Amino acid sequence: MEKTALRLTGTPKAGTTTVMLISPTTGKSASSSIVVAEAQRADKITFEVPGLAVANEALFVPVTVLDKEGNAITNLDVLNDSTRGIKVNGGTTLISKDSKGIIGFSAGTPSEAGYVSLVGLSSTAKSEIVNIQVKEAAKPTVVRGLAKDVSAVLLADKNLAKGDLVVEDQYGRAMTSTTGTALTLAANAGSNGYRIAVTDNATNTVIANGGTTKYIYNEGNITLNRGTNGAEKVEFAIEEKKAGGNWTLIAGSSQEIEFRVTDGTEYASYEVEEVGRLLDYNNDDNANTTVTGYDKELKVYGVLDDGKKVQLDTSKYTVTNSSNLTYTKATNKINVVNALANTTYDEKATEQKGTLVVTINATGKQLTQEVTISKVAPKVTEFKMVAEGTTAPANKEAYDKLTELTTVDATENNFFTPAKAANTVVDFIAIDSYGVISKVDTGEAGTLKEFKLVGTPAVAHTVTLTNQNAYNLAIAGLEKDEIVTVTATVDGLSKSFKVKGIVDSVANVATAISQVNTAVNNLAVNNTTIQTNVQSAVDGTALITSDANLTGIVSNFVKVDATPGVAGKITFDVTISKGSASQVVSYVKVIAAL
Repeated sequence: MEKTALRLTGTPKAGTTTVMLISPTTGKSASSSIVVAEAQRADKITFEVPGLAVANEALFVPVTVLDKEGNAITNLDVLNDSTRGIKVNGGTTLISKDSKGIIGFSAGTPSEAGYVSLVGLSSTAKSEIVNIQVKEAAKPTVVRGLAKDVSAVLLADKNLAKGDLVVEDQYGRAMTSTTGTALTLAANAGSNGYRIAVTDNATNTVIANGGTTKYIYNEGNITLNRGTNGAEKVEFAIEEKKAGGNWTLIAGSSQEIEFRVTDGTEYASYEVEEVGRLLDYNNDDNANTTVTGYDKELKVYGVLDDGKKVQLDTSKYTVTNSSNLTYTKATNKINVVNALANTTYDEKATEQKGTLVVTINATGKQLTQEVTISKVAPKVTEFKMVAEGTTAPANKEAYDKLTELTTVDATENNFFTPAKAANTVVDFIAIDSYGVISKVDTGEAGTLKEFKLVGTPAVAHTVTLTNQNAYNLAIAGLEKDEIVTVTATVDGLSKSFKVKGIVDSVANVATAISQVNTAVNNLAVNNTTIQTNVQSAVDGTALITSDANLTGIVSNFVKVDATPGVAGKITFDVTISKGSASQVVSYVKVIAAL
């Protein structure tokens, strides 16, 4: 059923408006009240004091913001809106989410112990003040043990560096960049700072360094020399050297770690780690024969009587395999044979089985494992948006520790991603259905599909977006503090983050005008080429030449030629524009009399 509608113009404001209709023929009227609800806006702010704030570490303060109805505001666009959101310490620093999705305020990196004060102001002029105590910078206080992936079993001499140890600070945190402050030691014995003393107190020959102490500094390592079979404890302790002082032991910092030495003849059993699914990339949906990273390392372990496992060298075992698999001893990798034919799959099947047989050379014991080969193309199962230049982590544990971006700063023209373009501010780290971790900075990594990027500007008319819904989204004309929300999508997964402009076009226009003034004032004028020379002078200024979004247009050109004994003149305007900033400057130049 069709109905007649009345289109109302203008920008609605919160409140009630009465619309009255009057018939010009009968004088009859009808009226209706239209209620415009107020858009959600910040009313009450509550800061949450972090459990621990430490000097020289980034301070992120969680914040809860409620609207007038008492509902929590979780939309970052609302929280950062200039009229509906909040301001902290009067600035324009954005409210964002950390890697765990917690909304908060990045309060910088305090340089020393003391207090940091934050003043939050809501759009309804309600304020919240919080004082946060910042404790002294982290320092090493105790050695807790070996890092998770470092074995205490010695088949040969063992090198140890600072990264092989778990060292905690005075707050009970492991000293890594992901948990707080990374461990930094002195450069050498003559430097001030910290070092780790490693002492073998025993006189037996299990660890063949009896009665000696070696020191771990910031770079390099020390060596534990393998002796006879058996177990022995080695002491690790932290020493400190202050300016003008000597190395002294930090009380309570020591830890004894037991090392087991074996020659491989005393294993109680052997294990082969599960290889997992292998990608048949010659027959998969992408038909990409240049894929790397989908081969799998073969890990064979000897298990001691105390349950400790030792990964065996490839010389300790022999591998045979079915015809659809290949094993490369030099790299210790298992892969699908390059010539594997699609016809070897059962009808409509996407998988087939392969077999590995590992024979322990010393005992002849055989370990058999069935391996699944799949031609199903990999799909992204999870991904993170990370800072440009981030290296793909070696394992899932390291991936989980990566800091995911929620807001990135960008000059007007330097947001292109992935990095098929020259400049970019973000990369993607992806995990696929085969467990392979890839850095996606070329639009397509391995057999992974391209990420599709869509930008949504907060102020559409000041930003130019090209290559929408493609891997190389480009943002031009991004002004200072303007926001573009970028949504990345791949294999049905989507995530969004904010791109914040850091370019002040007003300042750039002012600089360009100064340069144009100089160019025009230095310009010689005559009757014949003056108009061309003016535009060339404007185009040749440094900032306009280097900045594709900065323009200088000469207009309203009027010329009165010089005559014998009478000077001429020209008048013209130069319009300098960039983004939403624009300014017109008028000039008068005299042409010398002939």
